[in-house]
Amino acid sequence: MDHDKDVFFTKKFENWADFETEFKSWCNDYYQPVNIKRHSIKYNEKIMKDLFDRFRYSNVKYVCHHSGPVKRNTKDGSRPNQESGRIDCQFYFRIKHDTELNKIVFMKKKFLNHNHPIGKLIYKNYTFIRNKELKENEEAYDLCKMLITANTSTYNNRKLINEKFNINLTRKDINNIKKKINFNLFGNQSDPEWLHTWIDNILSEDSNNSIKIKTNENGTLECLYIQTMQMKAWFNKYSNILHLDSTFKVNIENYQLYICLVQNASLKGVPVSYCLMTTGNKDNLQFFYSSISEDNDLTQTEVIMVDKDLTNLDVLKEHFPTARILLCIFHVLKYLKIRVHELRISLTNRMNIVKNIRKLLYDNNNMSAIYLKEIKINSEETDFYNYFEMNWLACSEMWQTKFRKNLFSFNTDTNNHIERFNRTLKDRISSNLHISEGVKKLILAAEDAKAEEIRININLKRQIYNSDDSMFLKRFGNQITNKAIELLRKQNEELKHKSYSVEEIEENKWKVGQKDEEKNTFITSSIINRSSSIDLLCCDCQFVLQNQLPCRHILVLFDRLNDEIYEDETEIQEIISINKRWLKNPVDSYLHETVEPDFLRSRGSQLMITQIIAGKHKILSSNDKYNMVRPCLDLLTARIIQCGTREFNEHLNFLNVVLDLVNTNKHNDLYNYANSLTYNCSQQPSREIKQELFVDLLNDIQYESTAENVKLDLKKEVEEESHMKFLHQEKLRKDYEIFCLEEHELEPQLQSETNKAPSCVLSKESTIFNYSPVVNPPGRPRSKVSLVSYKQKCKKANDDKINKKRTYKQLSPDLKTYNYKRIKKSSLFETLSNSLHG
Repeated sequence: MDHDKDVFFTKKFENWADFETEFKSWCNDYYQPVNIKRHSIKYNEKIMKDLFDRFRYSNVKYVCHHSGPVKRNTKDGSRPNQESGRIDCQFYFRIKHDTELNKIVFMKKKFLNHNHPIGKLIYKNYTFIRNKELKENEEAYDLCKMLITANTSTYNNRKLINEKFNINLTRKDINNIKKKINFNLFGNQSDPEWLHTWIDNILSEDSNNSIKIKTNENGTLECLYIQTMQMKAWFNKYSNILHLDSTFKVNIENYQLYICLVQNASLKGVPVSYCLMTTGNKDNLQFFYSSISEDNDLTQTEVIMVDKDLTNLDVLKEHFPTARILLCIFHVLKYLKIRVHELRISLTNRMNIVKNIRKLLYDNNNMSAIYLKEIKINSEETDFYNYFEMNWLACSEMWQTKFRKNLFSFNTDTNNHIERFNRTLKDRISSNLHISEGVKKLILAAEDAKAEEIRININLKRQIYNSDDSMFLKRFGNQITNKAIELLRKQNEELKHKSYSVEEIEENKWKVGQKDEEKNTFITSSIINRSSSIDLLCCDCQFVLQNQLPCRHILVLFDRLNDEIYEDETEIQEIISINKRWLKNPVDSYLHETVEPDFLRSRGSQLMITQIIAGKHKILSSNDKYNMVRPCLDLLTARIIQCGTREFNEHLNFLNVVLDLVNTNKHNDLYNYANSLTYNCSQQPSREIKQELFVDLLNDIQYESTAENVKLDLKKEVEEESHMKFLHQEKLRKDYEIFCLEEHELEPQLQSETNKAPSCVLSKESTIFNYSPVVNPPGRPRSKVSLVSYKQKCKKANDDKINKKRTYKQLSPDLKTYNYKRIKKSSLFETLSNSLHG
């Protein structure tokens, strides 16, 4: 028996698959609890793909499940009942890829004896053996999934599987399968089916939403690309700089999340596209970037900020040929510090190398040769300087700050915008969520950013100006955003500490800068031109190039010029060259932008009917009602306060009438009257009739001075028109029946048109895919912390300090995540009594 057992270690294998098959049978036959040790060396899948596919490892060490010393807790009295499977078993053997034979062979050094008993019962009791038996038995695994989906108790699940398949699972095994299985327990649908339903809903809400998928040969989901209409609008408006990065642990299936981010008018990061993928290999990255290039205009993209990933950089250069790819300075210093501290040299030399690298990073003059010489001397004949010269000096334009000062990037040198967004995203997305649940949270994050943008756009508050502000800011401050005002104030602060002179070189061309003590020559200067074709001022300083905003030189020139053209102009974009992102849109244009798509979308009969049917059976809570009515009231408030005083009083009186009718529960007549107006206007090709009807209603209200009299007159008007409506009720009903009949006749035609359209809706019949948890996905090691760790370091002297989790302002109506203040509502009796006594 032992002789047959040792024969296994004399064999040679052509590839990894053959070895793995023989090894599994050897473990099952002789009950060997053996696992791969973590220090094994694996071939790089990206660089050495052929070797990885055939041999997988260059050197593998197998050890016993009970290897290693007992792991004890250092603190006395903590976890006294803790158990450990480590009993310091010395069993091990090694295999390697023999390059001469081009086969997998066993190494001579090995120890094949255990210090503990082995047997069939002991072997089958290991957790990894139980789970392996369950997954290899398809019938048992399907039964377990069915029982979990049916919410069967853990005891009955274990009992049935043990009686039928002789697999003795524990309660913990069942609970672990519940978390890792690719089933969503809300109903009897699998998680891929729920994802199909969500995709169909997103595409049906707006045809401009883009969702693309990539599957492999087995139909397993490889990539899921998401970009809504709002994300496309952000990309079109703020695409001068893109931030790209990936994050982990956002779903239970271990899919990585790649995010593309831009900076909005407040210079805060907002997402413009998501992509869930199994691994960040070249094929998946090409799918992600090609999807971005197909759905968006990349001509305005000047800068892309990434970390140093060779695969990512190669693919980016293919899809963004005109953009400058920059490296995050934080990641550059982090990578180089790790490499320097691995050198076996003195601490002083290592610190000198890091100091000179930092100087080289921010070098603005011709001192680079001196810093490089210091790095070479302190490296003491190690291979670090060769590594630094080959991997970093060859791409110095990507990480040295002197090469990025003239780019339209708002002086951004790091990827902190996307790191902060990832941090806030982790507060709402858990690693225990399935993909179908996680994508909803991703869309919710974009809706939060949109809600914040709405609040800023319709907010009529603006920063208070004082005597220290420049004349330019006092005159045009109401036309630009608050962030632009903040940047201009910083430019104005520099003018207080320095004296600037202005000289006219030629017509429409000035030199502005600082002069020497004798005020004869300029020390520093910038040239301001006013083009004869577009008649706009523009400066050549770095601030204008980085932000496309007026700089301190233009502020000085504007204060000292006495030109009549500036007194007549009222718009800032007619005087100075400024980017559109800094202009504050009026409320009217914003309301037209947000309300118009909703109005046009509601004209679709098929989509409107499904929305009404779904709304009838849904019971709304107080929070749901509050979240639905609050945006409408905010938009209404922002609209009516833009009117004149007379029109504002008319609108206010009308709203008081509506409020009184709602409080007295007599609003049905008013609603019927409004519905009849809406229906009549929908039959007309123009909207002028609808506007005239409401104007007549307001004219009737304006003759009265109080809301009480207006309410009585409106009641009389409603009673008079109710008789007219009763006479025309039959006519309206017949018109509605004809309208429904025409709709019904158009349904086959609409269905045929949708069949001819491109297959953008991923229905269950047209596209079928599935996915399962990714086991040990390649990329960043799961056991290590992320590149940017936000966890607070606990000091030994302050053990009692509590690490409080930061909280963020939440804007989105997600009842599972956010808590809203409930509005106290008085009873109907109190309302009636107050109205009568008032």
